[in-house]
Amino acid sequence: MTSRVVISAVDDNYVLPLLVMIHSAKKHSKYNFQFVLGYDPKSLSSTNINLIEECLTLLQVPFSKICVTLKGRFEDNNHITATAYARLPMADALSGTVLWLDADLICKPGWDEVFEFFDDGLQGKTVAGVRDSVNTSSQFLANTKNLAIIKMQERYFNSGVLIIDCISWQLMNISERWPVVLQNYDNFGFQLSDQCVLNYLFVDSHRLLPSEYNVLAFYSSRTAREQAKILHFAGPDKPWSYRRFSFKICFSLLSRRDIWDYLDLETEFLRVVKRASRRDWKLLHSIAHQIKKENLVAAYKKNAPIKRNLPPKDHL
Repeated sequence: MTSRVVISAVDDNYVLPLLVMIHSAKKHSKYNFQFVLGYDPKSLSSTNINLIEECLTLLQVPFSKICVTLKGRFEDNNHITATAYARLPMADALSGTVLWLDADLICKPGWDEVFEFFDDGLQGKTVAGVRDSVNTSSQFLANTKNLAIIKMQERYFNSGVLIIDCISWQLMNISERWPVVLQNYDNFGFQLSDQCVLNYLFVDSHRLLPSEYNVLAFYSSRTAREQAKILHFAGPDKPWSYRRFSFKICFSLLSRRDIWDYLDLETEFLRVVKRASRRDWKLLHSIAHQIKKENLVAAYKKNAPIKRNLPPKDHL
């Protein structure tokens, strides 16, 4: 195996979760990996870019950046921000095989075994991901008008953990094809942002990964969550909105154990930063404090928009 490259993208709302995700990956990795940060300067402040760089240096994770301009038909979709689309232009520009990880997940022991699929494990396919158990239920398949799901059926994958062969991607001229598909987002009945675009494009060039590499915390059984190598907090309820002994954890859509697992990692990471850079710790602590002031559970129950109370960019 020549290289292990993890890529992701983030905006100002997900700075702390991204860093906790990378901390979890570093903590539970047997091998070194490189990280590539995708960002749009319109949605990620220069101060937060510098903060991420300093923290990655502290974590001893080699990294690089790639600026992507998310213009045109890139829109927030409820709790899914437009930044999720960044993996499309990133795959256009990168080379080799890379692993995309969403910012709203944590890596557990054994997660980096997924790199074994980098070489011959893709079997000549362009992408590999875990089957999306929510959107492939028989009831959902019987009633959907989403063309991506209709085409993929039970093989429709979740894009939160995605292996991408960028060379194959470019040989298939995906950089010219995905903008056309994206323009037809509404016509094709898509619902899940870039995930539907990816599934639509790679009906004949994808491979499914073992389920433990992308276990959906809210939608999976206790056994599946306990066996997870990557636990994904897909959905509107996020673990970083809670304090460890907050009463509202009792009403969470997530299990208390999963929330605590995330909060343990967050606390560990903040302690590491505090020992090395009190300035960076103050910025991250401010972000964490503001996020935990949100009442995400109440907002979800009322079906109201979730408002992020983050400090203004110039404050960060």
